[in-house]
Amino acid sequence: MLPAEQVSAKGIPKYKYSAGLVKSEGLIGFTGIRGAETIVLAEGVLDARYLNSKGFKAASIGGSDLPLAQIKPLERSGAKEVLLAFDMDEAGREGTARAVDLLSRSRCRPYVVSLPAGFKDPDELVRAQGREAFETALQNAERWVSWHARHICSAHDLTTGRGLDSALRQAATACARLDDALDRRFFLSSLRAATGLTEEELGGLRELFRGIQ
Repeated sequence: MLPAEQVSAKGIPKYKYSAGLVKSEGLIGFTGIRGAETIVLAEGVLDARYLNSKGFKAASIGGSDLPLAQIKPLERSGAKEVLLAFDMDEAGREGTARAVDLLSRSRCRPYVVSLPAGFKDPDELVRAQGREAFETALQNAERWVSWHARHICSAHDLTTGRGLDSALRQAATACARLDDALDRRFFLSSLRAATGLTEEELGGLRELFRGIQ
């Protein structure tokens, strides 16, 4: 078995799926999570299979992009909470951002799972520190709106005026889409923590935040 970096360097597909399987049209491992109210979504097939073997209700999206076609079966099966445990790299973070945007418009409530420093995916964490370590990460899963506000800020240089203004404009657009008052509260709380701005300072940006407070 080649290390992941050698697989990528040689241009070899990370996973080889069965003939006829269209992974964008269904979750891999869906049968094992059908009917569960809380499910874990991982990127990799091996991650999900290993989590299943440890007693977690997990399925794989087969990459870092969660298409709408994979969300519909979750809604129909009665899933209420979706814990996103994507890889802790740039592709995983961007995939998480796209996934929470789609899931937030569905009947499923998304949460974002963060792994301890030094671990890239759930498989690595469970093998190194045991089932309990991942269980703790699941229990600490973050409200998607809190994670989303912090993710927006992380894409900008908040030490510059332009960077801060750009982050706040993007945050204002995201917050304006939130219908739930509690979601808005947690979004703005995370935004204050990420930017260092006080509630009064954010409240004074009436033009920028027009219509969201």
